[in-house]
Amino acid sequence: MSHTTVYNGIRDILEGLKLAEAKQVYDYENASENEFGRTFILKALSGNIDDDMSREMINKFHDSQIWLIQVGFNREEMADAGNRILMHAKKEAILAKIDNPDNWESFARMLIYTEWEVVEFENYVVLQIELQILDTITHT
Repeated sequence: MSHTTVYNGIRDILEGLKLAEAKQVYDYENASENEFGRTFILKALSGNIDDDMSREMINKFHDSQIWLIQVGFNREEMADAGNRILMHAKKEAILAKIDNPDNWESFARMLIYTEWEVVEFENYVVLQIELQILDTITHT
């Protein structure tokens, strides 16, 4: 597979949950109000060779990757308990889709959620979901 294949696969899962790709690719610092709660930022953070056997294969290796899904929310709106509940409902919907191999086995050998957290900034709050993905890179 490739970065593009994995990216498109995760993007399709998120778009299936009625989230759109954010205009910003790094953070929600300059996001418009109507992007909050409706968009995502998707990042490939790191990767490493998965196992010793990968080093011995002639035409492929397993790349263990860390990806990050971010969904931004307006900080003022998150002061309301009901909106916090909606944010966590969105998190649970994402995790449910990721937990189903039918949603990702076409583009990854393995995809698991490793952790989530809510990070607060001055004007916005970000729900972050970290994924571990095992990708098979084939080459000649």
